[in-house]
Amino acid sequence: MPVVCFLGVALVVPNVVHKSAVRNGWSMDSAMMEEVLLEVTLILILVNGFFAAVEISVVSSSNSRLQVMVAADHSGVRRALALR
Repeated sequence: MPVVCFLGVALVVPNVVHKSAVRNGWSMDSAMMEEVLLEVTLILILVNGFFAAVEISVVSSSNSRLQVMVAADHSGVRRALALR
């Protein structure tokens, strides 16, 4: 059985091929599975970074500046003010 390292944890992956994969003539080997897991991990890290940046920008914004922006009718400021 191939061993795949994912987030520092060694996973033992059985060599089980789904029936539809055999019908279609392809199977996912351990190198391809490791590449897919790496890509998914990188995508999740990027998404997490985006949401962390949004959270920091909302938390660090001052109420007085948001009130001025609401008065100037900037889009999305009311929503940011409601989140605080």
